Amino acid sequence: ANERSNLDGAPVHVRWAPKFYEVVSQGSYLYVATRWDGLWIFRLADNGAINEVGRLLRPREFTESVKILNNRMFLTHHADGIEVLDLSDPEDPQTLAILSDGFVDAWGIAPEADGSVWVADGAGGVKLARWDGTSLTHVTGETLVTSPGVVQDVAVIGNWVVGAAAGQGVAVYDKASATRVHTFPLQGVCLDVEPVNSQRLAVSCTNWVHVIELDA
Repeated sequence: ANERSNLDGAPVHVRWAPKFYEVVSQGSYLYVATRWDGLWIFRLADNGAINEVGRLLRPREFTESVKILNNRMFLTHHADGIEVLDLSDPEDPQTLAILSDGFVDAWGIAPEADGSVWVADGAGGVKLARWDGTSLTHVTGETLVTSPGVVQDVAVIGNWVVGAAAGQGVAVYDKASATRVHTFPLQGVCLDVEPVNSQRLAVSCTNWVHVIELDA
């Protein structure tokens, strides 16, 4: 819990408490991704108290993102790839599949009901994996050469997949082919993208929050 993150640039003697990166809720439970300290599980009491009820620990992993779809949890573990867990027991998630090959530094993840799993793979760009209910497989995606920038988050908006591509702005991909069709420059470093509706998305950058509308 006190290990120093090598991504933070902190001096060697500095120690810190776990850094919480992304949180999702399901029922009365909160699942929080951290660096070096795995996935933390909290239960919300009726009086509003938050009680830690479990942790899913992984040696040396940076757990950047966590999403839930149909009682399945999808996690990104930076250089260690992505993972799917079963939430039948909400306090003790069980690993169903891990895909580690082919990832540079997986940051964000966006699973879909049809089994498509979009991954913001940092310097490796946007990648598409497939979840068939049993296993994860790599389908296609960008590389260090074709990536528009360090893609740190990804979201599905209508027929498009959109990545927050750090200093390059926003990268837009055709959902059917997973190919990039446009890169829209924005000021600052873009870190997070969230759907507003079927055509609009909000983009969080270091200097401002933008709302982008996609058309044909």
